[in-house]
Amino acid sequence: MTAYSVLLTPEAKTDIQHLDAAVRSRILTKIEWMSRNAELLIHHPLRGERFSGCFKYRFGDYRIIYQLRPTKRQISY
Repeated sequence: MTAYSVLLTPEAKTDIQHLDAAVRSRILTKIEWMSRNAELLIHHPLRGERFSGCFKYRFGDYRIIYQLRPTKRQISY
């Protein structure tokens, strides 16, 4: 199984930079794990017009919001 490539939006990069170093490391590790296991995950869609096409992954006190592009094998955060 080939990993999906990860694309971080400017907003995601800013949000991640503002996290505590330990939390940042855990979240980046989880994002990398998600890219390797995207085909095995159950993708929970978000509702509402603003989040159309987005999914969520709950990770402790955090929610990772992402878009999945299977034809390009990409995950955008």
